Amino acid sequence: AISALRAAKLTLKVHLHIDTGLSREGFTVAQLARGAADFLPPASDALLVVGVMSHFADTEDVTEQAFAHAQLAAFSAAQELLKERRLCASAVRHIAASAAAFVLPASRLDVVRAGIALYGLWPSAETRLSARVVLGTVPDLAPVLSWRVKSQLRKELAPGSYVGYGCATRVNERTQIAVLPVGYADGYPRLASGKAHVLAAGRRCAVLGRVMMNHVIIDVTGIPPGPEPLSVTLIGRDGNEQVSAEAISGWAQTISYETLTRLGAHLRRIVVGPAEGKLP
Repeated sequence: AISALRAAKLTLKVHLHIDTGLSREGFTVAQLARGAADFLPPASDALLVVGVMSHFADTEDVTEQAFAHAQLAAFSAAQELLKERRLCASAVRHIAASAAAFVLPASRLDVVRAGIALYGLWPSAETRLSARVVLGTVPDLAPVLSWRVKSQLRKELAPGSYVGYGCATRVNERTQIAVLPVGYADGYPRLASGKAHVLAAGRRCAVLGRVMMNHVIIDVTGIPPGPEPLSVTLIGRDGNEQVSAEAISGWAQTISYETLTRLGAHLRRIVVGPAEGKLP
């Protein structure tokens, strides 16, 4: 790689990754002590180190941060080794993502890599609890992402009708349903089948049957029909009701990180600022 950069007369800006306990990318402190990064000075024409980083392994899952403090100590030891070898002197240091930025002030260093907090979501319930203890108050995070879809069709089912694959749901009375053109291929979790609800006309509507590849069927009994498709909120707020990313993740037995990152890249994104007002 270095020879290819030299041949192209390019200098690549890089961040040196230190493995302090996640056991993923990076050099351990022991490897640095053995000279693992000593290749950098001779390669300075091809590699410009602009940052030194690490990543916490356990800040989100606990309310005590003993392991995180050990990682911080390892990161400091790595910095000292690099300093002794006159490496990365002007590089910015960063280790804190959203959770550590809230509950471990010493980890903020030069740069904070805020992630899920930028969506207005807490990394975990434990992080929120720890923030109250560490900061004396709980910062007010407001979710900024909504996921909405227009209904494909509405129809009435007779008592005794089955809904969806596997005849997973049977309605016992006349039921109005709406079919939504969204499913697990778009990132709506199949494990939410039979447990989730969505919002339409400011009301909670149960998801009926199994979540399908490209369709979700919901109970819209009691919502008056109209000439336009229903605007249905999968994640977000409608009137006084809300479906949070944490809620849908709980139904799917996962975490909000997975729910958000699985939203299909093909889904239409609309960026809405304060001046634009409500989402369509």
